[in-house]
Amino acid sequence: MTGAAIDWRLTGGTRPGTLADFADAWLHHDIIATLPGMAAFVAAPSLLNKVRGALGTALLASASDAVKARRPCDWPQTCTAEVLFGSRPLIRLDGHDSQIATPFVLAGRSQPDGSLALSLRVLGLASEWSQSAAAAFATALSTGVRWDQLARDAGRPAPRHIRIDGLRIVPTRKPAHPAPGALIMVFRTPVAVERANIADDPQLLLGAMSRRLALLAPWFGLTPSGVLDAATVASKSGKILIDEPLAKFQPGYGGHRMRNRLAWPPVLRVISSSADLQIMLQLAAFSHVGRSASTGLGRFDIVFVSEVDAIGHEQLDI
Repeated sequence: MTGAAIDWRLTGGTRPGTLADFADAWLHHDIIATLPGMAAFVAAPSLLNKVRGALGTALLASASDAVKARRPCDWPQTCTAEVLFGSRPLIRLDGHDSQIATPFVLAGRSQPDGSLALSLRVLGLASEWSQSAAAAFATALSTGVRWDQLARDAGRPAPRHIRIDGLRIVPTRKPAHPAPGALIMVFRTPVAVERANIADDPQLLLGAMSRRLALLAPWFGLTPSGVLDAATVASKSGKILIDEPLAKFQPGYGGHRMRNRLAWPPVLRVISSSADLQIMLQLAAFSHVGRSASTGLGRFDIVFVSEVDAIGHEQLDI
């Protein structure tokens, strides 16, 4: 399908749906690359920004002439650069015009064997382009990322050669069956914060999740306004408590433009009897939360309280 056809799918080809419908429609592909001996680079604050930039450059190199001229792709099968980085239509949502969200997120994790695992998660309709995205991801990591600059941030020598020890695509179809009750949200990366402090009002996170999921909904064939309404109702059914001390605002850097104010990763307890809120939290865990989510900010895991009681916080990598 052309770029125009994708935009139609995202605007005219959606249907109203519940959060349960969203879960049933969910699909993402994790494209995972393992770089031996490079675990220390996960500490470089701009790692995922540079990976994102290198990925865009690699995709643009093989894009259509129209995309290179900053126009919608006119190929019968749209180029991957258009799908992942193209400008999408603005939609009216809760009184504000917003662009449909970018259909991917990045993440980086250090591994016990000293390797660095970098993942590109491609969401919904965009997963039809996962094979070409994987090839561009490998090119970006091998030749496009400025590892010499990241080495200074990480306090490590720059590698002479980048070796990718395995590149795989792992599909995930839907979140686990909800089990209403208390759970712990363990944030692995800072959260971008703008006008309010989640240390003062953790409930603000639910509002950020609701809006982000609504802006992703078209990639799954669902109407944004319906998802926002359902998520807003679900948000009111739960309460978020700070489970461990949380720092106040910190001046910091993060996100694509490196100008976001960051709150250090919180550990939050959510209490709810709503299955819809459980679904919402699991979808948000898949897609991250807040601004600059595509560059890894707002990544969290969910641990049910019964599991926490069994294994203790010490094993949660908090």
